Amino acid sequence: MELPTFLTPYSTSCTIPSWKGNNNDTILLLSLIDSPPFNYTYYQYTYRATSNLTTLTFAFRQDPSYWCLDDISVIMSNSSNNVNIISNGGFESGSLENYTICNPSGTQPSGRSTQTYAYSGNYSYVDGSYASGDYLTQTFITVRQKQYRIGFWLKNSGYSPNSVNVTISPFNASRTTTLATTHIIATNTSNV
Repeated sequence: MELPTFLTPYSTSCTIPSWKGNNNDTILLLSLIDSPPFNYTYYQYTYRATSNLTTLTFAFRQDPSYWCLDDISVIMSNSSNNVNIISNGGFESGSLENYTICNPSGTQPSGRSTQTYAYSGNYSYVDGSYASGDYLTQTFITVRQKQYRIGFWLKNSGYSPNSVNVTISPFNASRTTTLATTHIIATNTSNV
């Protein structure tokens, strides 16, 4: 006897800093769309903080392969101690500790910390999300009007379709976007 197939809905939702629309405080640092593969490349930017809390966001989509990210740093310019204020910037904890990962479509594989593709050290962040992509964010303490150097190593291991957007913005809890998706999964069809 064949058992019926049941469709089980479930929802995923997460809240990320908004970077679309009228949010003039958000700065787009990097945008790559349908980029060919490239080895680890270093990107560096300068940012003047406008708030006591700042959020760095990476938005990844990579349908055929993976983006690899490592050694994220945010360092106050003209500081004598050169302390990286990003926690777990090299993902060396082996987890996404201190980050928020948002996978609104629930697609796999979503972003994760792995030993396979590290630029330096033992771990890096790898994201092979497709469809709507993933968001990796970290909010950290900054000093208003102080300048910061933002740096990271990025690798693209696949062809199009793919994209990455990197933004930085003052954290504002009233300016967030909630992403929600309802998924339908078929559960267990078998013959008895």
